Amino acid sequence: MPEEGVCKKSHEEMMTQEEIITAVKVASKLGVTKIRLTGGEPLVKKDIVQLVSRIKEINSIEEVCITTNATLLPQYANDLKKAGLDSSKYSVHKLRHTAATLMYQYGQVDIRALQELLGHESISTTEIYTHVSNNQVRDAVERNPLANL
Repeated sequence: MPEEGVCKKSHEEMMTQEEIITAVKVASKLGVTKIRLTGGEPLVKKDIVQLVSRIKEINSIEEVCITTNATLLPQYANDLKKAGLDSSKYSVHKLRHTAATLMYQYGQVDIRALQELLGHESISTTEIYTHVSNNQVRDAVERNPLANL
């Protein structure tokens, strides 16, 4: 993780579904048979279910998996399974961020406390990893009892 954090990108700045499918087709022609969708959080990709389905349609692809922090998995699990997803893996790193997200959303934990807990240099990195919006960060900072000292 860079010290300055990770730059947020809009969906328009990410690879399109067509670009990903093209890359997978090229990789499959080179002998790749297993695809793992990862990086950031693949479940925030608005067309993730359709993407998994399209990758599974490529004849030489035998397995499609994702690495996720599982925050959004409950809402996508059934559709992803129907689309042909073979497995999901959860990393300790990702689960730590999931725990921080849940602490923020349901435990009313201050975003700066989460930044310290996660060891992030930049609050924007904490914002990205905990799926916190700019408004939520602003509200959390304002609610911090130390903010007015």
